[in-house]
Amino acid sequence: MQFVAILGLLAGGLILAERRPEDPMSMLLVYAFAMGPAALPVTATALAWLGSYDFHDLATAAFFALFLVALPASPGGRFVPRRGRWLALWAPVLFVLIVANALPLPVIASLSFVSALIAGLMPVIRFRRTPPGIERQQLKWVGLGFTLAFVVLLIRAVLVMVGPAGPWVLLGGMVLFNLGFLILPAGVLV
Repeated sequence: MQFVAILGLLAGGLILAERRPEDPMSMLLVYAFAMGPAALPVTATALAWLGSYDFHDLATAAFFALFLVALPASPGGRFVPRRGRWLALWAPVLFVLIVANALPLPVIASLSFVSALIAGLMPVIRFRRTPPGIERQQLKWVGLGFTLAFVVLLIRAVLVMVGPAGPWVLLGGMVLFNLGFLILPAGVLV
């Protein structure tokens, strides 16, 4: 299942690079999709076996930081509302905090969760201010893709935290996790 998510992220990046090679926001998302497969557990296991698990942390943090910048500025590259610009400054700081393990894991997880939630709300605010047209449709799909991925990953986290981690809970969590990764490129490509 994780290989399907890896192929989905890579295919999404390739299609986006082919469709809009001159658009800087698209290229930012292409780089995020290229880092996405390294954030999946199957890649972490392979990298740990090779002795380079640190690359997994680096790629996961880069994937997250690129999305923190790209999501609020998509699709046109402008931050609407303007308050969303602080995410472009916050993303590199959070990247360094994640990679350096500068804070305890619960603090990093909380900061990441709040940052992702705020980044996900920016397209919703922009959608409400945008007149009908192509940009509004793009915002609808970006918001839908991010919201579905966020909800699926949240459900997966709740499944793992509550109750015993039986085989069905682990399998369901893994399927939901990979589904969340598959939804991201689908929402951006439309």
